[in-house]
Amino acid sequence: MFRRFILIVLLFLPIPSVAGEFSTGTIQGRVEVPEMEIYRGVVSVWDGSEGRVPDPRRYVIIPFSAAPLLPSGGFQIEVPPGSYYLGAVVRQSPGPAMGPPREGDLVFMTPDRLDQVLLVDVGPGEKVDVGVRKLSWPYLGMTVEGGMVITGRVLDAQKKPVSGLLVFGFGDP
Repeated sequence: MFRRFILIVLLFLPIPSVAGEFSTGTIQGRVEVPEMEIYRGVVSVWDGSEGRVPDPRRYVIIPFSAAPLLPSGGFQIEVPPGSYYLGAVVRQSPGPAMGPPREGDLVFMTPDRLDQVLLVDVGPGEKVDVGVRKLSWPYLGMTVEGGMVITGRVLDAQKKPVSGLLVFGFGDP
């Protein structure tokens, strides 16, 4: 009986507010392709404090967050306060909207057609509008520098192959 009483008392104790620690900001905008009426693709953000600029022509960096583009080409993505590289892919290829660029897709913002990057600073509760982005380039695939190739298998504790995993390898000089 005593334990139940303590449990009930603990359930009704006020919980300290930590809302300030989890406040987010919003990045919004729109991509535009001449004569395109319905858009399909993804907008992604990468942590800008890490110093490594995402460039799908050379390597893959897992985004901090991603969201599908709206049919209008608009996007809105919520993030914790911080600095973020912003990029988008408009699909010209078949397959799912989410994921990295595939050959023929259009890449916007990071890097754009002029090799510029978009680094966005977002504060708590802030809404940052990056406007309409028109500079894009067609993705032609990844260029592997130095011909590095990694192969292997993922095995479980019984040394049997494990399926359904996505494996990333990173080379860092």
